[in-house]
Amino acid sequence: MRRTLVPTLLGPLLCVAAGCSGGAPTASFSDVRRLAAERAGKDVRWDRGGPEDLGARQAVRTLLATDLDVEGAVQVALLNNRSLQATFEEIGIAQADLVQSGLLRNPLFHLGAQYGTGGATGIRLDYSAAFAFIDLLRIPMRRRVAAIDLQRATLRAADAVLTLARDVRTAYWTLQARAQVLEVQQTALAALDAAAELSGRQHAAGNVSDLDRIEEEDVALLAKIEVTRAQAQVESDREALNRLMGLCGPETQWRLSPRMPGLPGADPTLDDLERRAVCQRLDLAAARAELRAIAAGLPLTSIDPWAASEFGLSGERDADGENHVGPDLTLELPIFDTGRAAAARESARYRQAKQRYLALEVAIRSEVREARARLLAARQVVTFFYDVWLPRKMQATSLWQERYNAMLEGTFRLLRAKGEEIDAGRDAIEALRDYWIARAELERAAGGRLPLPLPVSSSTPAVESKPEPAAPRPPAPLPPPASPAPPHTQKHGG
Repeated sequence: MRRTLVPTLLGPLLCVAAGCSGGAPTASFSDVRRLAAERAGKDVRWDRGGPEDLGARQAVRTLLATDLDVEGAVQVALLNNRSLQATFEEIGIAQADLVQSGLLRNPLFHLGAQYGTGGATGIRLDYSAAFAFIDLLRIPMRRRVAAIDLQRATLRAADAVLTLARDVRTAYWTLQARAQVLEVQQTALAALDAAAELSGRQHAAGNVSDLDRIEEEDVALLAKIEVTRAQAQVESDREALNRLMGLCGPETQWRLSPRMPGLPGADPTLDDLERRAVCQRLDLAAARAELRAIAAGLPLTSIDPWAASEFGLSGERDADGENHVGPDLTLELPIFDTGRAAAARESARYRQAKQRYLALEVAIRSEVREARARLLAARQVVTFFYDVWLPRKMQATSLWQERYNAMLEGTFRLLRAKGEEIDAGRDAIEALRDYWIARAELERAAGGRLPLPLPVSSSTPAVESKPEPAAPRPPAPLPPPASPAPPHTQKHGG
């Protein structure tokens, strides 16, 4: 009897286990790739040590071999960021939990032996095998909860893709703007050094006072310090982007694309953005999945008080070799723990998740409105600096240059005008940076990329205007400040 008891009990259970242990996480990751392509316009790969990972590494090397623009930086990060790869492993964990949820608990087998004492002879054996039959009722509900948790893990992974894309764009625009500002500052420093050298020669000739010479030298010295600080900041910004792209060693020697693009022809209207965000924000979809998972698990609280109940067969072989076999039932009686506390806890969790979901929806709508307001303000600031303020400062510098050449103004006044032009150029570059960062934030708030019209063709685009089929116009390039006239062109003494 002992030879047939265990196979008899385990046969049906193994069949149940085999029917519930299928599935692979790659199917869920296909959804992540689809969402990344739809919302970010990029490809993602899950590095699991397979041959396809070599293709991703080759793609990274190809992108780094040329001037890296913002879209290339995003693609490198999505293929190479290790924190994102760690997030993808949540899909594998959730898939394993789904498989586990469909498995019965292992059956228990008991064997005992009793030896006769006081003159009694023979050995008496008792044995039993049992399994928690309540699991047969709990498995469908557990699997339903685990399947929703797998969907939630998939949505969170896809949302992490969009968050990383936003962070990379922000870091890229920051680096590119500061690199452009550094270029302007270096050009200005060269002009200031030339002016200081000229001032020294004029001072030696007796044409410049000690105070004027000191003031001009001080301006050049301070400009050198500002350039040093700017260089350090550019290196810091570059390393921040390297971390997001997961780069180290020789890979960090990539080349930055030299210029930011100009303003697009129009910005998206608010009418469709809130609806789009509520429909396609993946963190909101994950919150909905959490709500469904808790709701699907509520019936389990009515079964859990009976979870330790077992059914099986038990037998005994007495000292005379006779076997006695029969069914065995063990019931957990819900006398003290009736499951009401667990049910109340799960009900509270459901209400909590519902309120968090509603709060997140309100926050998303607010984020969209706030992000679009920042975008519109950033567009106005860019337009002001490139179309109004910077041209005025360039014109003023030109007029001061004419007065300087006519010996009507001194070098220091011209340098101050050039400094104001440099400041205006820096402000213009930073305003354009703020616009593209604001657009990245708006895309993140809306849950996906926004259509990008052609750059504007007019000098002062209307904020709410529709995109027009006009030739692209890059932002007005910041001209380098003109160096002071060479010594042989000076008109005032020497």
